[in-house]
Amino acid sequence: MNNLAHITTVLPDLLVGDLYVDYVAPQTVQIAATIVNTGTIPASDVRVEWHQDIITGTLLGAATVSEIAAGGSEEAVMTWSVSPADAGEHLVYAVVDPDGAITESDETNNSDLAAAGVLPDLTLSGSYLEVGISARPPDPLPITLELSNQGVAGAQDVRVQVVQGNPFAETSPVLWDTMVSVLEAGRSVVLTADISTPGWRDVYAIADPEWAISEVDEGNNLALLVDFPSRVYLPLILKDYGP
Repeated sequence: MNNLAHITTVLPDLLVGDLYVDYVAPQTVQIAATIVNTGTIPASDVRVEWHQDIITGTLLGAATVSEIAAGGSEEAVMTWSVSPADAGEHLVYAVVDPDGAITESDETNNSDLAAAGVLPDLTLSGSYLEVGISARPPDPLPITLELSNQGVAGAQDVRVQVVQGNPFAETSPVLWDTMVSVLEAGRSVVLTADISTPGWRDVYAIADPEWAISEVDEGNNLALLVDFPSRVYLPLILKDYGP
């Protein structure tokens, strides 16, 4: 009596193929989920929910896809309007058919997760000077910086430094240093200063040089202010021609 086995195959099978997080505006996070049907028949009225931090956590949003063909996929999108209380690192879970309303060939693959930090995103731009091979910058040199927060949360105590040489080396000379106490999401501030450039090395401005602030993107905190040309030093060879 134990020589027989069976499995139901004429069913849909829903899963989250991809989960994308996009920061589209200050205080707005858009989360898109690609819902895939790997089963053999279509699925109708597919509900998708997004939950915060744990799979049964706070409901952030929901959407219903009218139909997903067998072997096909559809995208479901939600918009999360965040508040200062949401600031910090978060996970977002996308759950397909959370109530089990659709009978599937596999009920264990209906969720996925992605990081969705409600964080600032500091960007820096500034005045630019290209120095000629035989020239020197004015001394003092006036500079202008624009520090912006393109993220979805405010930033506090943002340090901005102007350094000469490698901007990530602790030994690089600091030419100017200031602190912006508060920079809300979507806002910017203009900073001005007069600096001296004692060496023949490029000058950079960097926001949050100590990486003290968690951000959406840590790669856009740098601006080149003074661009010195490379100097090539040729060796001096002394040759003895004899008496």
